[in-house]
Amino acid sequence: MYSLGKGEDIFRPLGISKELSLIDTYHEIIAFNDLDIIDFSASKDHSIVIMAGEDKPTDNLYVHKLPGGDATGLIHFYKNDDDSWTFLSEAQYDEGVKAGTIPDVCFATKHPI
Repeated sequence: MYSLGKGEDIFRPLGISKELSLIDTYHEIIAFNDLDIIDFSASKDHSIVIMAGEDKPTDNLYVHKLPGGDATGLIHFYKNDDDSWTFLSEAQYDEGVKAGTIPDVCFATKHPI
């Protein structure tokens, strides 16, 4: 990645030192050499560089820790007659609906519990 500009008092958005900004107009920004740049934006006052990350921000966003293991997506839950709660993954919920074992009032959320 390179920056374009020279001198004056606006060397910081170029990603270089004031001394380097006085030497040349084109400047290689070596801090980005080994990174996968997705997008960038530059102006007189600021520069923004968006780099690829190892994970997507949505990875594991809706992971629920259940007694039988982790579940993703919607989590269904209901209260039993003995005041305990039952938590079901989407697959378990679908199986329960087919078997007719899900009570009339059942809640669902994507928020991790």
